[in-house]
Amino acid sequence: ASAVWAAIEILLQLRHADNSSFPLDSNWKIAVAELSYHGSPTSSMGSHVYSKPPFGMHHRQISYPVPSSITKQEGESEADLNERAKKAFDKFLEVHAHKVEVLLIEPQRGSSGCGETWETETLHYYIDRARSYGISICADEIMCGLGRHGKRSIFLSKSLGLNADAVTFGKAIAGGCGEMLSGVLVKAGAKKLAVTDRTSFQSHTYAGASAKALLTATQVLREVPLWYDAIESINSICNQHFAVYFEKEEAVKVCGQGAMWGLMFTQERDEDRKRSFASFEEISNSLNVRPYYVKRTNGFMISPVYDIDLEVLKEGCLRLQKAVEQSLKSKELDIDSRH
Repeated sequence: ASAVWAAIEILLQLRHADNSSFPLDSNWKIAVAELSYHGSPTSSMGSHVYSKPPFGMHHRQISYPVPSSITKQEGESEADLNERAKKAFDKFLEVHAHKVEVLLIEPQRGSSGCGETWETETLHYYIDRARSYGISICADEIMCGLGRHGKRSIFLSKSLGLNADAVTFGKAIAGGCGEMLSGVLVKAGAKKLAVTDRTSFQSHTYAGASAKALLTATQVLREVPLWYDAIESINSICNQHFAVYFEKEEAVKVCGQGAMWGLMFTQERDEDRKRSFASFEEISNSLNVRPYYVKRTNGFMISPVYDIDLEVLKEGCLRLQKAVEQSLKSKELDIDSRH
């Protein structure tokens, strides 16, 4: 959440470095994807389960439509889903672009989206269309960055050639040493900020707060490429146990790549999805395997550490596989008694 806010703030500073009269109470907005999560619901961006009283959505955010298995219509192909999403996004920009300052986008969706990936051309389309309206782009890679995406680069934005103005990185970069460290990389603007005596509002709090954390982060950036082969091994195991195994199963959608994978139950009826998810949660716990449960999207996500014992990973994936299979066969679970 701190890194995302730092990104938003510094992009605002850059956009208005030449406009000292930019009113603080103007009706500017931050465009946030549907089904996204960017931090605590009490103070951060995102379309999360707590976006209702007493907290509510952040007053600066406005949600834009994205292609997702969650919003896929019956009988709709992936190509048609992406085309429908593009048209909806164009309509969003026509109506709201004049007040949007920054667009937040996850190159690979995090926990709220069970690791779901974009069709690359569609992702480029979203970014290019937003930029055509003069909107700044922040790629939130706190979940998928630092090599986790499996494309053999530090950031997925670089691997996909995304034209983002800023990219966030998460607490993992400090390896748990010293104070937690997260932040944002900005493509350009250092001289502009210096000349106008501007900076990110949050930089004074965290910059240089812990030499140990900063030194560790520097070493992590050197170390991550040495783990690309390990990430590929994780990807291979997860792909085999989820994507390949459930390839012909219409009741689930497997998501993910690299070391970030997930699965969503996608039956047509909402009650069937909820029943399968509740059953899966119960069965997986009975099998002593506990992924990150995503109740809102009726699914789960896993993000193994890079040095995980691969035999342990295989066993865990096998148990999750069994839990999914058994949950799809469950017909009589009482949802109301559990929720």
